[in-house]
Amino acid sequence: MSPDLITAALLAAPAAVLGPVCIAGHLITARHDETALTAAMAARPAPSNPSGPGEGEPLPNPADLAEVITLHPRRDHAA
Repeated sequence: MSPDLITAALLAAPAAVLGPVCIAGHLITARHDETALTAAMAARPAPSNPSGPGEGEPLPNPADLAEVITLHPRRDHAA
């Protein structure tokens, strides 16, 4: 056996063993996450809209909004 073949076998053996184990663990974890998400969504109550269908939140008072500052499109003093 050549040294290159021995080196390739030594480097590939752990990947051949641990690769499928890691992939299986990832798939199991993804399945558990999906199950937990489904259970959490089923346990959460449906949102109620007291204002009725089609109506959103009321618009804010213009006096409560922040002042808009216009910036110059060209900045000659930029560093």
